[in-house]
Amino acid sequence: MLVLPSQQILSTFLNQVNIKPGINNNVFAQLKARANEMKPADKLCILMFDEMLLKANITYERKDLVVGFVNNGRETKPEFADHAQVFMIRGLIRKYKQPVAYTFAHAATKGPELSLQIKTIFENLQETGFNVVATVCDQGTNNRNALNLLLNETRVHMLKSGQEVREETKLIIDR
Repeated sequence: MLVLPSQQILSTFLNQVNIKPGINNNVFAQLKARANEMKPADKLCILMFDEMLLKANITYERKDLVVGFVNNGRETKPEFADHAQVFMIRGLIRKYKQPVAYTFAHAATKGPELSLQIKTIFENLQETGFNVVATVCDQGTNNRNALNLLLNETRVHMLKSGQEVREETKLIIDR
């Protein structure tokens, strides 16, 4: 027999947890603390992301908060959200998985918005000490568009800084 707290106590506890769409600063603070204790090889990770269909719905939460609208972590729009985008890191050498961000969108997240979200997550992961070596996603049109936008941005940056641009990077993404 496992004795658990009442439903009311669990609900009160969960209401105190600050988890909002977009970058979760609490998660990244914990990742930074863990990264300080890890070997460099253990900080190698893969960024995985996927989108799922939701049933459009709004609910009234605590403290005058209505949930169910489009929210990318930077802004909330008065449109019903029917898709959720979830980002997770997974260790390449060491076994770990950690969700790091999520967003809500109306229809699928478009390529330019998705590329901005990926770039923001990369920057936050680098600040914590983790090193993203690959991304994993399905080959949906918006995902390919976002990755191609990031690839082109990287090429422009490399050309401006005089670095060599290699074509094999594109082959990995286009498979």
